[in-house]
Amino acid sequence: MSLPRVGFIKLDLQGMELEALDGAQQVARCHPIFLLESRRVGREHLRAFLDERGYKLVEAGYNLLAVHKSDPVVQQLQLPDMPAQSAA
Repeated sequence: MSLPRVGFIKLDLQGMELEALDGAQQVARCHPIFLLESRRVGREHLRAFLDERGYKLVEAGYNLLAVHKSDPVVQQLQLPDMPAQSAA
């Protein structure tokens, strides 16, 4: 796949999210935002995997929203240990 950039990926793979993330190395170079269903996979495993790759995580019900620390969107979100920035 030769996409110039992937900005957002939603994964709900019935517990196979870690395997999909591990196999998505070409897409991961873009540091897309991920929305991951984490009910059937260990949330702590997902957290560790994404944290090692520079993602900040927000719990959203059964999902995790993962935004890479280099993404400008981080400045617009209230993320753990990273207060939202004022637009003014």
